[in-house]
Amino acid sequence: MGQAAFRRNEGGVRRDQYVFDVQIYLDDLDPQAVRVELYAEGADGDGPVRQEMKRLRPLTGAAAGYLYSAAVSADRPATDYTAR
Repeated sequence: MGQAAFRRNEGGVRRDQYVFDVQIYLDDLDPQAVRVELYAEGADGDGPVRQEMKRLRPLTGAAAGYLYSAAVSADRPATDYTAR
């Protein structure tokens, strides 16, 4: 995995979200066979959060590198989430 970053969604209707962007290097794996998701352990009796990330585009100058992105609710700390 390459760089990972998040930001609070400041525009549009949904201001209560974090948007995560993650660079993933797949080497010889077929991008169609890979699922990338954000994961957070369950909190307050709820089950875990698993949000599939969308593959947005290839990374410029990187063979088999792609940018993935997902938005999740900002009702808990962004540090609770891990890309996997």
